[in-house]
Amino acid sequence: MTKKIRTGQNLLKTARGLFADGLYAECISLLSSENSPVEDIHHMNLLVKALISQKEFDKAEHYHNVATLIDPNNEDVIWNDIRLKIMSEKYQEARMQAEQTLNVYPKNFDGRLLYANCLRRLGEVEECLSQVKIILTYEPNHPEAIAQLGVLELMEGNKISALNRFRTVFTIKPQLRSIWPLLVNLAVELNDIKGAVSSLNQIMKQETNTKLWIKQFFECLDKLKDPLEAIDALLEVKKYHPHDFNITFALALEFKKLNQKDKVKRYLYEALKIDNHSADLMQEIALIELQEDQVDDAIRHFERALSLRADFPRALNNLGNAYGIKHDMHNALKYYEAAIKCDPKYAQAYNNIGLTYLDRNFSKQNTKKAIENFEFA
Repeated sequence: MTKKIRTGQNLLKTARGLFADGLYAECISLLSSENSPVEDIHHMNLLVKALISQKEFDKAEHYHNVATLIDPNNEDVIWNDIRLKIMSEKYQEARMQAEQTLNVYPKNFDGRLLYANCLRRLGEVEECLSQVKIILTYEPNHPEAIAQLGVLELMEGNKISALNRFRTVFTIKPQLRSIWPLLVNLAVELNDIKGAVSSLNQIMKQETNTKLWIKQFFECLDKLKDPLEAIDALLEVKKYHPHDFNITFALALEFKKLNQKDKVKRYLYEALKIDNHSADLMQEIALIELQEDQVDDAIRHFERALSLRADFPRALNNLGNAYGIKHDMHNALKYYEAAIKCDPKYAQAYNNIGLTYLDRNFSKQNTKKAIENFEFA
């Protein structure tokens, strides 16, 4: 029995650590495992909090009902009940229950923060601010309370001050995921792109699934308009995600802007080892091969790109260029025309058709058709 209790205590300690780090899914998985005590009130309450944080409200409600049956007067059971009311938008009920509970447990600052949250949602901003200040009087570095201040400032249009609050929170508790979107979006809105990239770097160090942030990360890198800064940021993220295809491929594209062919090739072929099903990657490899006069290899990679994405006008146009280098003007024309079918406004393809009709080696040489296509270019 003693061993079982110790196992339960160790599991709870680990689960609390996961919750504190914002790893709610991992916390839920651990607390739902066979080793977790089925009817332990502390495990149950933490499981409910984690499920609420993951927005799995139906499951949270189920386990909360179980916890209520075990001990309806348990403090954490009561606060979870308030959390669920807030999630159900029953703000007035949550507020009244929070007030009553704070009369009994006035030093529960997480509970007081829930109360402040209710007040904010009910539009009672001044009283919300008052409650946050009470928390900060006792715990000046309470991250969630500082974040609440930031939200209040944001509501009043004080974006710079709000951003500074969120950055303070990020320094104190970088794993507080609820502020991550606010932190990045505000920085972008205020045109602090370097700040946004720095925050995204820190976020992606912690985030196992880079897909959640990669699009915004790349948008910020584009706004930097400096390949060297973009490369520094990408290399920093790659330390923590060495096998991430998007990061690796992006490095190749940034080095391409600097005309550093060796590094372009290095990261292109590294990306190929990670994922050989990217049409864009196949095209970039083919373009390198064209530069190195490896025309047959380039054709093979352009064709591979098109097998992955048939409606890829740039690859069709480049495949036409490759056949043009081989003086196979019939195939060149075929792929230029296919590019225009995909994109009727593709000026470069019209220009290439015009040049093809002017080529002396082309049996269907036609100056009139060349001029007609140049007019669209």
